Amino acid sequence: MCKTDIVVMVMAILRESDKQFIRELFEKELKDDVRIVVFTSNDNCEYCQPTVEILKELASLSPKIKLEEHDYNSEKQLADS
Repeated sequence: MCKTDIVVMVMAILRESDKQFIRELFEKELKDDVRIVVFTSNDNCEYCQPTVEILKELASLSPKIKLEEHDYNSEKQLADS
């Protein structure tokens, strides 16, 4: 690795055993697609990043979960609708 290499570590929020349980639950219980819409902001939003991380992790457990992430500041009109 040279000085310009960037190492990014992604730590899962859910344990593997929890993921498996949720994956099986989603497979059994989700009959239709589920649309999750989340609005985040870079302006003093303490919980935006952790919220998006866990939602992405959950969405990865089922093809029926569709996650939409929007920036509140640039899409305020959509957020207010």
